[in-house]
Amino acid sequence: MSQLKNILSLWTFTTAFVLGACSDERTPLPAPGANECEVTMRLSVGQEHSATRAGDADQALHSLDLLVFDGKDKSLDDATFLYSRTAYTSGGSSYQAVLLQADSLDVYFAVNAHTLATNGSITEGMTWSAVKELFTLNTDPATLAANIDNQGLPMWGMYKGLCIDKGSAYKNIGTISLVRAVALADVTVSDATFTLSQGWIADAVTTGYLPFSEANRSAAGSNVFDKPDVPVSPVYKDWKYDVPTGGLSIANQLYMYENDVTPRPSKLILAGKWGESQKTDSTFYPLAFVATDNASAVRAVTRNTKFYIVITKVNGDGYNTLEEAKKGEPQNMDYQVVDWDQQQDGDILVDGTKYLILDKRWSDIHIGPSVGSYTTLSFTTNYDLTQLLMKPKGDTGNGSNTTASTTRFRLDLLTTTSITEATFKVSSLEAYDASATDLTQEFTVTCAGKLTFDIKVTQDANDPMDWHLGYPTTVDEQ
Repeated sequence: MSQLKNILSLWTFTTAFVLGACSDERTPLPAPGANECEVTMRLSVGQEHSATRAGDADQALHSLDLLVFDGKDKSLDDATFLYSRTAYTSGGSSYQAVLLQADSLDVYFAVNAHTLATNGSITEGMTWSAVKELFTLNTDPATLAANIDNQGLPMWGMYKGLCIDKGSAYKNIGTISLVRAVALADVTVSDATFTLSQGWIADAVTTGYLPFSEANRSAAGSNVFDKPDVPVSPVYKDWKYDVPTGGLSIANQLYMYENDVTPRPSKLILAGKWGESQKTDSTFYPLAFVATDNASAVRAVTRNTKFYIVITKVNGDGYNTLEEAKKGEPQNMDYQVVDWDQQQDGDILVDGTKYLILDKRWSDIHIGPSVGSYTTLSFTTNYDLTQLLMKPKGDTGNGSNTTASTTRFRLDLLTTTSITEATFKVSSLEAYDASATDLTQEFTVTCAGKLTFDIKVTQDANDPMDWHLGYPTTVDEQ
């Protein structure tokens, strides 16, 4: 493979293969040539748990393309384009690509890039700041939702400062964390007097960027974004989703590109009929995207964020028309908004109007070999914490609100700082013994007798760095 020296059109930007979920065949990786190296990587995508969510289509990986820039002695924006390469799955979430041996490469990972639009072409030597403007998305949410099983969601990742030494034939660059380029709003109605008929995203921005700006991250390396990336002179449109007859929820349908709170914030509008209404037609209820911890603060729509909206009570009719609702304030509808960033290390469990958000992935905890080795797990919930019960998995008892123990481990619910924030502490009661048969055990936590999850704990011979993260990424293999 030679370095690309000609113009590369974004319409021909390679998305050369679409993986089939039922096939074990894989496209073979081309053999590295002179001055080239086989590079392997693992892709990681965030996962959340929701009662309204079906399958893992929002995590599926169908194609991966790499854009390689020369970042030597350059800022991120001033790195210059060298070439692009297609990566091939080697099983699971592992991928391989052939790259040229060089120092200080900035590599960008375009995943499921089937919906790329272009404002021009990439040529060798273009700066990253110029190339970023060319990678725009303009697929409407209905098409994204309809094609998600076959195409997945557009995602982006990066690796800055990759060095491939001269003569290196193989290099593993570890795990690449991916960020979805869109946001999502899911709706659940828990008021039986209200019949939901439509969901609208009003004043939605019609285009978005596939890449993200590093400056918009909440912290270096984070998948949480404090600010949106909105194209210059954005165009706005209202997106509609028709709810099937008798439907009480909207799930994995209302995708959005990023939008700021000014000049035209996006809002959710629900159409439906209130049970006591004297009106024949549906009326329209506007709902603002607000922060979970501050219901009066309208927040920007940022990538990789999911809004879970729960309609708790409908008290009257909405507005008569969509246009009136777009201009009006929320009325006659009580609702809660749970907003969370779909990070690699965050999970949410939802049951109707109740939720529990775990700050780190809780399904596979590893602690050290000594007696008293421990780790903590913070969480946020709108359950009354007295409704949380813990017990060893399989125990037939009711459990305890304060502590639970197995033969080797202990789980404690620590003192809370507020009614919604608390911490679990998992500690070891015995020293590590390689011959022991109880080095892995589980606890079951139940919230108000409804929402239940397990915490799996393993004691290691060596002291792990707090959490051992699993990667439950769904990958379609070819």
